[in-house]
Amino acid sequence: MLHTLTKYKSINLLSDSLSTAFKTSFKLEKLGLYTLICLGSVGLADPAMAFNVFKDANNTFSVSGRFAYEYDFNAAGNNHDAHGNSGSRINIAYDHHFDNGWIAFGRWEEGFDPFYSTSHGDNHFNRYRYLGISHPTYGALSIGRQNSLLYDFVDVFTDQPWLYADYTETAWSGNDLDGMIERPSDTIKYIVNVDKFTLGALYGRQRGDIHHTNDYSLDHNPVAARSLTYGSQRKEFEEVGGQYHFTHDLTMGATYHHARIKGSDLAGYRQYNVNAWNTGINWTPGNWFFGADFGQGDHATGPHSKTNNYAAFAAYTQPGLFGEFGDGQLYYDYNLQTDQHSKAKVERNILGIAAMLFQNQLILAVDHMWYNDRETDNAKEPNNHTSTGLYVRYNF
Repeated sequence: MLHTLTKYKSINLLSDSLSTAFKTSFKLEKLGLYTLICLGSVGLADPAMAFNVFKDANNTFSVSGRFAYEYDFNAAGNNHDAHGNSGSRINIAYDHHFDNGWIAFGRWEEGFDPFYSTSHGDNHFNRYRYLGISHPTYGALSIGRQNSLLYDFVDVFTDQPWLYADYTETAWSGNDLDGMIERPSDTIKYIVNVDKFTLGALYGRQRGDIHHTNDYSLDHNPVAARSLTYGSQRKEFEEVGGQYHFTHDLTMGATYHHARIKGSDLAGYRQYNVNAWNTGINWTPGNWFFGADFGQGDHATGPHSKTNNYAAFAAYTQPGLFGEFGDGQLYYDYNLQTDQHSKAKVERNILGIAAMLFQNQLILAVDHMWYNDRETDNAKEPNNHTSTGLYVRYNF
């Protein structure tokens, strides 16, 4: 499949009705708007471009989404080109404003393949589905499939390249069991602002058998880590975390994650509980954007192992570079995941340029990525080459 390169990640955006949360000022995120963290995280594709099916003084029912296409030269370093869908999606959102400051909200977002670029037809799958309530003073409570705190509070600082974004997720991708840390299902999340702090807690109930193939796991058994469907079960998991906003453009975040795993994988390895922590910082002076994070975590595939995880991102956006048509952007991303018990590592360098045109409705980007992966004995991975990708996206 083409999308060994992307997992359809997107930053959590808040609708204008929930914008009491802290906002950073940089016009970056993949929609070229801003990074919004915290209260009532909703996962809108782009609230500024959403079509209001119905709107009055207290209710907003909107539809938004994107059509996205990519062409990869030397895709995944495998000496062949590939092209097709790149995270197309549709988002349905509803907000109801009560007179006392409370807001009830609901979100449903579905990914799909409008190009039928695989043998799975439109290949639709659920990204978000949750309900919640929020209040500027008392915080936001949401239930369903939604972003984790690991993502909301830290990893969003570096998950920013337009195309090869999933390689910035090494701080938690190795423990991404069936979306357990990416966009976990069956969860309840609470987030609240307290002075300059934003604090949160999340609980996920028993999920049953874990069915997921992790292409980016570092493990003593690459076959078990990369090609087997997990035979274990997620019993429950918890997260706590927070951010401290030093100024309007400087934020630091930290999270801790614990998951209880039961059983063995199909290779016969006992599956250990997963513990992971992350910390990061985000600075957005003027038209610049800087993000960095560091963390450690267990792997639940194959023999028990731990990894160190590093990521950094920098970008500059030039407003009006293309005149009245839109802005231009240059960015660089570095990420590294190393095994604490061997010489295995996943290392990526990504350099990209982008044009955000027609008020960010059309995105054109080119990403170039260098690979430097190693096996447990420090031998180079067979696909240690470079990849270049063209990304075209229309937001609606």
